[in-house]
Amino acid sequence: MKKFLLIFILIIPLIFVISCKSTQTAVVEEPEPAPPPPPVEEVVDEYPPVVVAEEPTPDTNRNELIFPAGISIRETERGKILVVDTRAIYDFASTNMPANVPVSFGQVIEFMNMNENVTIIIEGHTSNMGIAYPYNYNLSVERARNAKIYLVNSGIAENRLMESPLGESLPEYPNQDDLRRNEFVVITSDEDLQVYSDFVLGLDMRKETTYMGN
Repeated sequence: MKKFLLIFILIIPLIFVISCKSTQTAVVEEPEPAPPPPPVEEVVDEYPPVVVAEEPTPDTNRNELIFPAGISIRETERGKILVVDTRAIYDFASTNMPANVPVSFGQVIEFMNMNENVTIIIEGHTSNMGIAYPYNYNLSVERARNAKIYLVNSGIAENRLMESPLGESLPEYPNQDDLRRNEFVVITSDEDLQVYSDFVLGLDMRKETTYMGN
């Protein structure tokens, strides 16, 4: 009996210890919070992009004409006719350059010097007095040729000038004197030249005109 009591006394503390261990709550340690990310430094571009302004496109429109004082354009079916203040009118049956040519042709020269992109067609015309062909036509040939020679001698490049003798086929003015003239057709493009060529092809230099003016 004494042995049983001794064993019982020894076992009770052991049971108590085991019981305490079994009821002890496990403590889970919380993880340490992650350190905050380092601040982001603002990046300053030491070499900012250079903005290059585009150069303006040069004006290449060949129809942009510069007109000196006293000169204008008359629009016709065959193209742009250069109109000057003082017109050079030939004497009857004459191919000699009129006395006022320095003034009249001087305006044409000024226009061409200010518009280096243009070509000029020099027309030669006559009145309808006399036989249309070959007499009046040959007069117009000489008038166109002499006008070209004058302009070339005045410094205009020959490759910018074309001759077009039309005889009496274009009576555009109300009297005979005004018909004995040169006209200057402004050509700025191949289209202008085509329009002129198509028009002239429809003219008959041999035909006697029925002009009713003086």
